[in-house]
Amino acid sequence: MNVDALHFVYANKVATDAAISSFRRYNPNTTYVVICDGGEDFADICKKHNCIYIHSPIRIGYPQGSRGFEYDAMMEYLRRFGAAVSLCGSSHVMVMEDDVHVINNIDVCDTDEMLVTTNCLQNFIHPQILDIFRQISGNSHIDNHYGMGGGSIFKRTTFFEIYPSIYRFMEENFNAMHNIYPPMGWTDCIISLVMMAAGKTHKVNPQLHELGVWGQDHRGRNYDGIEDALREKYSILHHYKKYYNLEVI
Repeated sequence: MNVDALHFVYANKVATDAAISSFRRYNPNTTYVVICDGGEDFADICKKHNCIYIHSPIRIGYPQGSRGFEYDAMMEYLRRFGAAVSLCGSSHVMVMEDDVHVINNIDVCDTDEMLVTTNCLQNFIHPQILDIFRQISGNSHIDNHYGMGGGSIFKRTTFFEIYPSIYRFMEENFNAMHNIYPPMGWTDCIISLVMMAAGKTHKVNPQLHELGVWGQDHRGRNYDGIEDALREKYSILHHYKKYYNLEVI
């Protein structure tokens, strides 16, 4: 089955180019949507790699602190995310980031709803929020954790079945839930919750490998030979920051 990609960008053009190149090496013809958050012009990179380019003049930035995005920024993020997915056509969509690197073919099957890393299993959701999403989904056995971050993959049709109604629900209820559970302001949490609203569960993807943990200082890491060493076992690397802090020549 084919995998499309969506990728939020701002100003790190060298890393963006390297990330897209790695994906295109194994997925040359699938849809790849790049969404710029009011930053530099990425049209040249998108043309080079046959990507769809959306440039938003509105800057929402990166989620910060324990609360992540507040209401206006989160609703704008969800609108952009939905617009990007609407342009895709494959069975599944991958969340690309500047520090996601594809090193081999990516395998998915029809039953895969949310493919995540083992780190996801440690991100516990507040019981009151879980009760709300059990009622929405009609599934009393939804997960108690989240983790749709970089390198994760979700089923496109499931997302669009639930997106219109869950977007309206978030418009009306996000602030109240956010006050109960501040991590709802983080994008990897909100996309998990969107899919959970459809009654779907996470599955650890053995093809996805984290080179560290969020917030870790990756400066000074030696990336020489890392792809060849890991390619036999993994297809996707996250926290691959080899091309960070490099200037465009």
